[in-house]
Amino acid sequence: MSNINYYLKSKLDFYDKSNEEYKHLICIKKEQLEYKEYENNDNMLGHEHYIVFKNTKNKEIYRGTVAKLGLFYKKSKIWVWAWANPTYAVSDTYGARNILLYGLDLNINDNTIPTFYIDLYQKPIFTSSRLYIKNQTMLDIIISLSLGITKAKFILPDVNENTSDLVDYYLVY
Repeated sequence: MSNINYYLKSKLDFYDKSNEEYKHLICIKKEQLEYKEYENNDNMLGHEHYIVFKNTKNKEIYRGTVAKLGLFYKKSKIWVWAWANPTYAVSDTYGARNILLYGLDLNINDNTIPTFYIDLYQKPIFTSSRLYIKNQTMLDIIISLSLGITKAKFILPDVNENTSDLVDYYLVY
């Protein structure tokens, strides 16, 4: 197996394990979610958002910091990174912006480094504002790579209430 295949398999395995560990939260009903904002003087943006997951008895079962990763348009099969969406507040996109910075820092000029082909594969994914997604596997690869880079606990998909064509993805820490 080539380095890139092994790398992608390890990221997809990590994503699968995360989904398994947090499936009780990923599958929770919207009525059991609460998004909140709080002041954070350590954050250069001045505030962060967090999400509270509750059980059916309205008791908190998990609380984590949340940031927008991106959105996926099902009909057109287009992925848009949160950092490229002009309707998102900067404070909502710090996870996606870290992925952009990671992509910009990848060195694809030196083909002697061991990660050259992996970096060559990843750089256009992380630095292109929009991507055409041919199939579910491609979407899973983008999400799994994002999970690994950001060190988030899991990624929460959220189907838009107004149109089921649009799915927002959130990093949950």
